[in-house]
Amino acid sequence: MTSQKRAAGAETYVETLGPSQPTGRSSVPYQKVLPAYEKSAESALQRGDIPPAEQKRVREYFDSLRK
Repeated sequence: MTSQKRAAGAETYVETLGPSQPTGRSSVPYQKVLPAYEKSAESALQRGDIPPAEQKRVREYFDSLRK
C-alpha cells in the first residue's frame, strides 16, 4: 500500500494484492518481522499519519497477529 498524507482533504492510496514470491510463500516468518512492523505502525499512529477513522482497524490488525 502506498499512501500520501495531505494537509487537508482526502487521502489517496493504491493497494496491490499478490504473492510476495512466485511460490506465494514468504521466506521470512511473520513472527520475525512483526515487532518492527508493529513499532512502525505505532509510530505512524502517534504522529497522526493514520486517519482517525482507521486507527482502531490498525490496532485490531496487529492485535489479531499476536494471537
